[in-house]
Amino acid sequence: MAFDLMYLAKDSQSQQYDKSYNSNCGDSAAPIPQGWKYNASAAGANNSTAQTQASGYFDGASGYLSVGDVIYVYSNDPGYHFLNVATNSSGTVTTAQIA
Repeated sequence: MAFDLMYLAKDSQSQQYDKSYNSNCGDSAAPIPQGWKYNASAAGANNSTAQTQASGYFDGASGYLSVGDVIYVYSNDPGYHFLNVATNSSGTVTTAQIA
């Protein structure tokens, strides 16, 4: 399979530690890098670690991702890894593995 936006979720937390104050919607004035989760496991997009790290894999999320954002990926081989959004220009997203 390939990238599917339905498996991408944004992590968000307000300044309140009570979970009832934390929402899944983003802060409209969020100048800092954001955290994301992506399910590439067999129950999700069904992609390997190598596929999720390939150039252009996250192009379908270019309208959501910003340079500096971190994506926590769970892939089907199995593996967990973090990707950093290195560039996002003209619909092309480039990531780099950080862990």
